[in-house]
Amino acid sequence: MSFIDDLDAAAGKATCEILATGGESLIGYGAVSLVVAGTGFLPMTAGAIALLTKNLLCDPGWDPDTPQPSDVPSIDCSKASDGSPFSVYWITQIPFTRTLILQNVVEIVSITKTPGQPEGSTQHNVNALRADGSPDVGQFFADPGSELSTTIPPELCGGPPIGPEWEPPGPITYTNPETNCNYVVDFQAFGSLPDGSVQPIYKISPPAALRNSGGIIGGCNFSPIIYVGGPPGQPPYTGPWDPTWPDGPNPPGTTPPWLDLVNDIIGGVVGAVVANELAKIFATTYDAGTREIYAACNYKEDGTPETFSVTFPEENYQSRVLTSLDAIVDFQQQILLWRTPTCATSSPKVGDYRTISFISDEESPNGKSRLVKRFRYRSSSGVGLDGLVDHWKDFTWSAGPICVQHRDTQLGAPQVWAASIDEGKRVIRHAATEAGVDPDTTGRWEVSGSDNPRYGVPGTMRVNTAGGYYWITSRLGPDQRPPVALT
Repeated sequence: MSFIDDLDAAAGKATCEILATGGESLIGYGAVSLVVAGTGFLPMTAGAIALLTKNLLCDPGWDPDTPQPSDVPSIDCSKASDGSPFSVYWITQIPFTRTLILQNVVEIVSITKTPGQPEGSTQHNVNALRADGSPDVGQFFADPGSELSTTIPPELCGGPPIGPEWEPPGPITYTNPETNCNYVVDFQAFGSLPDGSVQPIYKISPPAALRNSGGIIGGCNFSPIIYVGGPPGQPPYTGPWDPTWPDGPNPPGTTPPWLDLVNDIIGGVVGAVVANELAKIFATTYDAGTREIYAACNYKEDGTPETFSVTFPEENYQSRVLTSLDAIVDFQQQILLWRTPTCATSSPKVGDYRTISFISDEESPNGKSRLVKRFRYRSSSGVGLDGLVDHWKDFTWSAGPICVQHRDTQLGAPQVWAASIDEGKRVIRHAATEAGVDPDTTGRWEVSGSDNPRYGVPGTMRVNTAGGYYWITSRLGPDQRPPVALT
């Protein structure tokens, strides 16, 4: 099994457990709407839950298409259409009892649970409102087969049914039976994908003791990731987990801190669209035609460049691919037979290389030496070595498992392994300030991570001053030792 297969298995186990324990209370739970303008929350439907159950081959013990009563009973009607007050009864079957738990209320708001007495038991609460808007609570202990009933006549029902609120579970551990590696799955939220399917969103990580050891232990140790189940039949969406994000489920109705990253990942992966377009390509018939190349230095008697052509017959996609491969060999051979001009040397890159060497305050968790990192970028600011040292000598930052890189500007492609996305951007922005570049309006940011914990070692980094000088240099190339400034 691949690493992705292990992640799918861990997420599948967690999802099946959630479906089995959540039951009917999952219906209506808010799913974060993904890849939309702004933030939205969509209530989960029985159909969406049924599709998720089917795709994972789960046996939740209940039929989402025909919801069954959960261990905690629901209320069929939450208020009267004429606003009249009513009472709520808790009914048990063995022995048969009918207990009044609320009276003179006008609306049921929710059904929640709290720790009860004796210790270890669970008390359920029917939260209601009186006519003056003041709250009231009716309490009961759920038994198998118990019911909640109101005195609202069926013909006067004016409010939707109210079921027990679902509470997300704590971490769920999956163990690979072949490798014995453990994967800790933390539920974050349900997400509604662009295709309308509902998928879970998890933080998946190795056990804390293994992750903190810093050891390189094959596939058992890896940097935490965020995992979003893909559409049916498609791979999941994954990305690096930012350590600054809070653990535990995202509070319902609030914007998750990982939403922008998840939307970026999903927006850049269009597996379903690509599959549909590929199907169209395979079904396409390509017309007969000719492809022609021109010599750069060989000419005909009339002074025009010599040419070489290959003719393709009418054929389907697969045949055209094979014919094109044969044609590439013919084209390359002809190019070698022609005289070929010598390419001019490429123009020099802009600016001088700045190299800043950092060392950690702490010893590396992988040994007794301190962590050393080198940060490099280009600058055409004209600032001399003294000014460069002044810019960097007091700068500190936090190393970690998130790789942040900036591309497509005169800075080159500086990258830094930092404790968070924002921290990595802060380091590169500090370099850009010296170079006179605005990285937020030019170029592009890239964020990634690694399964290898060697690249995610934490530490507080500052400029190395070993030997009595600042390890800060500015030069065009590596021919000689660059000048340095004394501390």
